[in-house]
Amino acid sequence: MRVVAATGNSHKITELRSLFGSFGVEVVSKREAGVTAPDPEETGVTFEENAIAKAQAVFACCGEATVADDSGLEVDALGGDPGIYSARFFEMSARGMPGGIFGAESDDEVNDEMPALFKQDGGVDAANNRLLLRCLKDVPPESRTARFVCAIAFIESGKEPLAIRGVCEGRIADRPSGTEGFGYDPLFIPDEYASEGLTFAQLTEADKNRISHRGRALALLAEKLRAR
Repeated sequence: MRVVAATGNSHKITELRSLFGSFGVEVVSKREAGVTAPDPEETGVTFEENAIAKAQAVFACCGEATVADDSGLEVDALGGDPGIYSARFFEMSARGMPGGIFGAESDDEVNDEMPALFKQDGGVDAANNRLLLRCLKDVPPESRTARFVCAIAFIESGKEPLAIRGVCEGRIADRPSGTEGFGYDPLFIPDEYASEGLTFAQLTEADKNRISHRGRALALLAEKLRAR
């Protein structure tokens, strides 16, 4: 079976290929499937709504089975933010968009620091991580609980869309560690590795996939597909 991944994120495609490969499913990118349509605007208020919208947009162009995911980090000390805005955390805060700094003590204070936060090395991912650490600078370790959430949507011809959620519980470290993965991986310590203090970015691909939010969502999706 071939599935089109409705994402332009090369890191996600790599993870999806690894995860789907264990089920004997080939994952191809939008480019490989000849899909040139831009990503739809993420206007949903849940991970599931955004994932389905992405999958529907690509399916409408290629007619092939399509998988899409929407994922993010929920931090309890920030009231569940950045959540669905995780990838745009720095951008939204820097532009003063609704939600501001997502729970920081002072929007004005942090917005004044935006240029310096972004100009350091590492691009958007690193800027998001630096901003998250800035928001949590006075939060003690026991209150830095968080979770990665992933909603995977699957669409194929003649069937109702599926949207499955996977969750990985953990906490936010006080500094980034590790060079693997992407996004907030260098800051996220999953509960399964709490005693060692290892972040997602310090795990092997196999170890991360075994417990990750995306891996768990895909395993549940596989169960649903087998039952069809």
